Amino acid sequence: LWYAPWGLGLIKYDFNSRTEQQVLFGMKEISENRTINSILKTATGKIVCAGSENIYEVDPLTLEYKKAFSKTEINEKTTNQIYNNTLINSSASDYWAGTTQGLIYFSSEIPKWTELTLSTKENQSLTECTDLILCKNGKLIASYYNNELVVIEKNRKEKSTYKIPNVEEIHQTELCEDFDGNIWIGTNKGIFQFDPVKKQFLRPPLMPKELSDSIINVLYSDEENNIWIGTRTPFSLYRFNKNNFFFEKINSPILTDFANFSKQNRISQITGDSKHNIWMISQLGGGILNYNLKTGIWKNITLDSKHSKLLLENGLVNIIPDSSNNLWLIESLGNGLIQYNYSSDKVTFFRRTDGLQSDYIHNICTDISGNLWIITEYGITRFNPNTYNATNTTLATVNYTLYPYQECIFDPYSSTIVYGLNNRLLFFNASRPIETLKPLIPIIDEILVNNQARFPDPLSHSLNLNPDEKNIAIDFTTVNLNTSGKVKFTYQLEGADTEWKTTDNMRTASYSSLSPGKYTFKLKAAYENEKWSSLITAFSFTIAPPVWQTWWFITLLILALSLAVYVFFRYRIKSVRKEADLKHTIAETEMMALRAQMNPHFIFNCLNSIDNLIQTDQKEKATDYLAKFAQLIRAILRIQKTIPFPAGKILKHCNCTLKWNSYDGIIKYNAT
Repeated sequence: LWYAPWGLGLIKYDFNSRTEQQVLFGMKEISENRTINSILKTATGKIVCAGSENIYEVDPLTLEYKKAFSKTEINEKTTNQIYNNTLINSSASDYWAGTTQGLIYFSSEIPKWTELTLSTKENQSLTECTDLILCKNGKLIASYYNNELVVIEKNRKEKSTYKIPNVEEIHQTELCEDFDGNIWIGTNKGIFQFDPVKKQFLRPPLMPKELSDSIINVLYSDEENNIWIGTRTPFSLYRFNKNNFFFEKINSPILTDFANFSKQNRISQITGDSKHNIWMISQLGGGILNYNLKTGIWKNITLDSKHSKLLLENGLVNIIPDSSNNLWLIESLGNGLIQYNYSSDKVTFFRRTDGLQSDYIHNICTDISGNLWIITEYGITRFNPNTYNATNTTLATVNYTLYPYQECIFDPYSSTIVYGLNNRLLFFNASRPIETLKPLIPIIDEILVNNQARFPDPLSHSLNLNPDEKNIAIDFTTVNLNTSGKVKFTYQLEGADTEWKTTDNMRTASYSSLSPGKYTFKLKAAYENEKWSSLITAFSFTIAPPVWQTWWFITLLILALSLAVYVFFRYRIKSVRKEADLKHTIAETEMMALRAQMNPHFIFNCLNSIDNLIQTDQKEKATDYLAKFAQLIRAILRIQKTIPFPAGKILKHCNCTLKWNSYDGIIKYNAT
């Protein structure tokens, strides 16, 4: 167990022996200086701890320690004491310390350039390395401004130095190798050739007089074994045909416009691609020139580009074409790495925010696999132009300074990046194993509800929202310490999204007018062109429904409606029954009235009389009596349906009755 009480340094407790050992880091007095504020264990088993004065790496067995920073380095960083408060490790040897003076990076195993010192007693005054080439025989050749040509053998240890003889105040400016293995050397006094076998310098045959007096700014050997020669002041472009030993001065309106773009404009670099194109750029601007060896057509591809302001006005330092119609460019204004696709006229910038160590690039080169190697003041970045993955290596530069635009090349024989300095060559092992990328942990940075910050419950990771809080924005990010490649995110809001949504530039998920209910926001992160991490960050939130959508309100509403329906039906049934009873009462009353009007004795007498007439064969009288009887019955029924009883009908009824009872006219009467 490792622990650190205040002012007592670092203590190791052994559970087996029940003993303690103490590390005081060379300080005798109990004080804040001897206090350890953070401890971690590295992948190699070492103990790293952050103290108030320094950061210490401790061997767990011997308790021997070493300081991450010397006292001089600390004093250079700040005049105050550094209080190291916390530590994290981003790899087996890389650490970050949070201090009162800011964030400090350090490593116990910072990679370094391998150096090959070129200066000797005879050439201690080596100045600027003006060019660096890799020959077909595997040798490296570097040219220096003070007329030094250095040839480095394939073992990268042995070297030889040569000078152009018998020429005063001559400066070497440029190198290239032709098909025969001869080295062409550009100087401020024309062109020279160096025979690596005979170790001799010669002037090219039939060289024009104007070339002998010109400053050679660029040399290039193309696929047809032509040597392209660009001069500085005045600017001109020549092509030397090795088949007929003829120097041809190139005349083209494109070149004329290019030369007139700015004062003293000239070509700074020439390169070629696999499609028979020759590409030319200038550090003073003017665009990108193109010449096709098969068609013989000249173009300035930037004149009609929508990015002409960028490509014309900004001076370009280096250009590397690829097979996908891309030109990889760097310039001096801190725009990072520029990808220009001349087929689609599209420009893409790759900067520090995209994984590079700096927006200010010293130089670039390419390896046999097509990777770009980017050199900055902080180190080297391997950049994959297909996947856009950037892998950074921070390099120690204690004994030298990397100046911008110094020459660099990839050496396939030793699998190294070679960088030319004033008195040495630097070699970086390009085959150095790359650390396995650590899984990214997605982080929900901020939650805005109706544009107001809200914080989930720390235990349940959930939020309870009111019915009117239905507009939500979720900001997210991740901590990426072990690489600087691009990061992509995918997220899904369960309850609203039917599938995962992917984003890289936007790091906010916004949702508006969400319906009441429970939602779960899930977030994953990954490096670009890598599989999604299995790590998922999630939080839940619930939007409460309005009162009229709650279960208890709906239940009460259903009960109220049911009661209303029940009361209505009960009332209706009662009304129907009451109406039926009333009708029954009326019917009975009518029947009683009918019975009162129609005396049964009278009815029986009438029927007996009619029957007697029929029996005595008095058919006519029987028929007449029967008609009168029917008339009497109808009169009674009509009177029962009319309330109050009309006098006319009553009189008619009485008349019928009297007629019936008059016994065939025996009784005389008058109805009035």
